[in-house]
Amino acid sequence: MKLELTATGKIKYCVFHAEAVPFRQDDYGGPAWQCRLGEELRTSTSPRFKEGWFKEAFFGVELRYRFQIEGDSLIIEAEAENQSSQTMPLDQLGLRIGLDCCMESYPQWDTVFAPTLLRCEKTYFWGFLSSPSGRRLGIYSPDPIASWHLDYNRFFADGGHRIMTFCLDFLQSGKLPDRHPQSRPLKPWETRRWRIEIAELAAEQAVPSWLAEKGVPVFAGERWSAECGSVLEFELLSRTEPTLSAEGRAVPCSLKKPGVYTVRLESDQPSELRLTASNGKHQSEAWVQFIHPWRTIMEEAARQALSQPQKMGTHCESWYGLFTGAAAILHDLDFDRAAYLKKVRELVPLGFDVEQGCPTVHPGRIQNTACMIGLMADLGAALHSGEALELGARLADWLIEHSQREDGAFCNGKGKHYTSVIYIAKSLLELVLEERRHSEALWQARAQRHFEAAKRAVDELALHRDNIETEGQATLEDGMLTCSVAQLTMLAKMLEPEARRPYIEAAECLVRKHRLSGTDRRGGQPLQRDDAAVLGSAVRRADDGQHDQFSARLERLEGVRHDRSVSAERPA
Repeated sequence: MKLELTATGKIKYCVFHAEAVPFRQDDYGGPAWQCRLGEELRTSTSPRFKEGWFKEAFFGVELRYRFQIEGDSLIIEAEAENQSSQTMPLDQLGLRIGLDCCMESYPQWDTVFAPTLLRCEKTYFWGFLSSPSGRRLGIYSPDPIASWHLDYNRFFADGGHRIMTFCLDFLQSGKLPDRHPQSRPLKPWETRRWRIEIAELAAEQAVPSWLAEKGVPVFAGERWSAECGSVLEFELLSRTEPTLSAEGRAVPCSLKKPGVYTVRLESDQPSELRLTASNGKHQSEAWVQFIHPWRTIMEEAARQALSQPQKMGTHCESWYGLFTGAAAILHDLDFDRAAYLKKVRELVPLGFDVEQGCPTVHPGRIQNTACMIGLMADLGAALHSGEALELGARLADWLIEHSQREDGAFCNGKGKHYTSVIYIAKSLLELVLEERRHSEALWQARAQRHFEAAKRAVDELALHRDNIETEGQATLEDGMLTCSVAQLTMLAKMLEPEARRPYIEAAECLVRKHRLSGTDRRGGQPLQRDDAAVLGSAVRRADDGQHDQFSARLERLEGVRHDRSVSAERPA
């Protein structure tokens, strides 16, 4: 491998196999120390090279790092030495890595590494970065690291959508999850050491197996929750025989093959288990859940949509619970249907002119209108209501007239591409399905008009794929990818089999980028409820939590070819 540094110890580039991995050369470059004591934050700029280390001192603490190359791995060794006679209670001490994670344009983002998963365990740290083109970097430290954070670009007052790089916080005084190693102050003359390994993984190399080679126990599986009464099965990888416990009770694990153990869990009651695996040197944790049957969950969700009142405002997100109520009616769930319908009749006129069929609040935010179209389609199906469909049809006509470009794309009030912001075209297709159920000429004409408009929009998505704008600031984000896939697959399902191919191919392309950039959060270990957002740069903070459920549906994409139903995402 090859490594080139600046005179001040910043990485210019690093070549692991054949192609260079880019590092930032601006204020986000690294490695760079970040040190905070109280309200004062200091960031290293020009450390001096002395005795084989890049060194500088903050608050009486000498900070130093150096590089080693071991095989195909880059090793960063970091040390913090308290050179004073006083205990130094640093509030934060971290090392910004400086790897370039910024996805800002098509096709630039195909080669950028996103911090797909970063995770602190009690005794060690691990993670990996991946690019939409399929390259992956593993990151590992055998030493406890308190926390991590992402450095976003400066765009809005609170930052932009793009992740520039990331920082490992060796010390962190704030409240941390129980799983994380807890920080302690630097004692007088004490030296603390950390070793960070970065390596590019081979195409066939799985992250869990790479991590297990380091000597840590690794949870590996596809599912981390199951309905109560069913079996949850996954693997535990460890080079030495591990011990596994749940809430202090031993859990059996059986040897499947050398280094691989099988774990089977069952529960008749809804429960949440905290699993701790140890192999003597390192400890790993996982949370698994046994959940209520889905009918029970949906009934409770519908009741919550009433007990937590939905509101009409400038954003459709304030009344998403109305979708849950419509689903509850459609599936005959146990909840107060009358109260729900009263709430619908109360809210809709506050944001939409029911007679004219147009939005009255924030009309340029076209996802509001699209979502209302989808809700009316759902209510039309649930209630067999022509009244709901009538409003949906009028809103669809308004949306097409006021926001669709000649090339088919839907744009917001500022002319920005918005087809894949809460899937505008998919809402129209949902309406079309209900309109087609009515044999009258009026409804058939409406269905054809709305279908043609939606198809033109999806055709534009199939043509440009991820080369589209997105909400807020351009970046390869989860919302763009998943909403495009939902629309492409839904249209494919509504076409004759021989016409589906272009849409399936486009969807599969976006699914690959979704997975390879890490936005579906795959990496072996289960995500934890106390993790901060585990984040590819495609993940906007507002979208956190949506990826797992969507990626499961994408597993069934092949079903489109065999005329099986593809479940499309619905706001809920």
